[in-house]
Amino acid sequence: MATAALKSSQAKGKPKKDNPVKYGAAKGTQATQKLPKGAKNPTYQTAYHGGDSNSPLSNFFRIIVEKMDKKKTPHSTLDTLPFEQIYPDGLCRVEGNFYSRMVQFYDINYQLAQNDEKQHIFGEYCQFLNYFDETIHFQFCFINQQVDMEEYKNVISIPEQDDAFNLVRNEYATYLRNQLEKGNNGIVKSKYLIFGIEARDRKQAVSRLSKIESDIINKFKILGCKCNTINGIERLKIIHDYLNQDSLEKFAMGDLADKVTAKLGGVASADPEKVIWDYLLARIGCAYGVAGLMGNLYAESTLKSAILQRSYEKKLNITSEGYTRLVDDGAYPDFVKDKAGYGLAQWTFWSRKQALLDFAKSQGKSIGDLSMQLDFLWKELKDSYPAVLTVLQGADSVRQASDAVLLWYERPADQSEAVQVKRAGYGQGYYEKYAAGGGTGSSEGVNDPACPFRVRVTVKDLRIRAGAGTDTAWTGKYVPPGVYTIVEEKTGKGSEAGWGRLKSGAGWIALDHCQRV
Repeated sequence: MATAALKSSQAKGKPKKDNPVKYGAAKGTQATQKLPKGAKNPTYQTAYHGGDSNSPLSNFFRIIVEKMDKKKTPHSTLDTLPFEQIYPDGLCRVEGNFYSRMVQFYDINYQLAQNDEKQHIFGEYCQFLNYFDETIHFQFCFINQQVDMEEYKNVISIPEQDDAFNLVRNEYATYLRNQLEKGNNGIVKSKYLIFGIEARDRKQAVSRLSKIESDIINKFKILGCKCNTINGIERLKIIHDYLNQDSLEKFAMGDLADKVTAKLGGVASADPEKVIWDYLLARIGCAYGVAGLMGNLYAESTLKSAILQRSYEKKLNITSEGYTRLVDDGAYPDFVKDKAGYGLAQWTFWSRKQALLDFAKSQGKSIGDLSMQLDFLWKELKDSYPAVLTVLQGADSVRQASDAVLLWYERPADQSEAVQVKRAGYGQGYYEKYAAGGGTGSSEGVNDPACPFRVRVTVKDLRIRAGAGTDTAWTGKYVPPGVYTIVEEKTGKGSEAGWGRLKSGAGWIALDHCQRV
């Protein structure tokens, strides 16, 4: 059943007959096979695992079976799996030129629906099944698995908030836990649809399966059913959990999970929001500027790198994941001129999308890779928008930086005061989270236990640097004599006493010219 659960092997119509050679039976009738005197017909157990591995008879049968199915004798569970390769995006090459993908879907309230609704759902379901022609192999897979009840309870817990409704939240969470204990006895029921095709190569498989996947998701939506795509890591986890049903051992991939996550455009073992903040602050050097920029990026993409403009998901009838895969595999030639926003900054104009695509190819990374997009954004600011970068590096407020990004860099259709206030509000949230009150903001993210502390600047026109050292850029601004709060301290070139980061977020100053107060 493990093979049936993991491979799409049935097509619509009559099922294919098993290949007798493939499954260990000889061509023709078994009566034509002559065995040594006193020998019994070989079984899977005797052929592969015979009681006496050194027995000449066992070896004889093992050789026969291996010759007939032309495959290496399996020595572990992994050897019995038919997969040849699983890609990070969830595409699986099963055998030869057969490729498959997998989606997970959830229940709909069919039994509680009115009769006319039931007829509608049944009709749509029939059309859904008729979608699969003879070239598309598909199979529904339903897996019941034991779970860690304590961990499962935590999933449905409702965190308390600073208001008057915590009593209601606790009561409802208790009700849900009680229903959970009564209802499924620790069993979780998962539903999947596996579908596959024969393809000339991976590129052709990605192109067609992405279209099929998009159609399937849309048809599930018509049925009123939620449906999610399954990526490579998730597919491997399903295999692991299925083959370890008698154990609550956690699925773990170590460094491999990080590599696959990065390949998918994610950030391995890190918070993408913090990664973006640290990356930008290390280069811009002004917390106000970074916060203003991040507020705009959030408004554009919610800080997701592999994301397609929502309206174009409907217009192109494709998900962000499918769009990214097609572009990466060169199966979607209209990326540059389709006018669809994409990525962190929702790059839309054709020349900017062309530059993004060329940059991704030059780095050998996915078009949705976060680190690649951050590098491209920084390059774009330096080379094409130096005026915006100057404002970001010397901003006196989040609003000033946010408006510069909105009006000169992003330039959306709606640039009204309401939009300006909203985006600056997003930026202010990031400033308060990472910069205000001495929060870390450097690329290393290290807090000095002596910070914060106050210093008195003793010279006129002390330069503010983008980083800790004279080898970093000057922001173009000076700090006049006065008392200032330092929220981080580092060693760096050009100052024996070290460098201090100003609480205002304006940048770093040399502590050689300051006295602690």
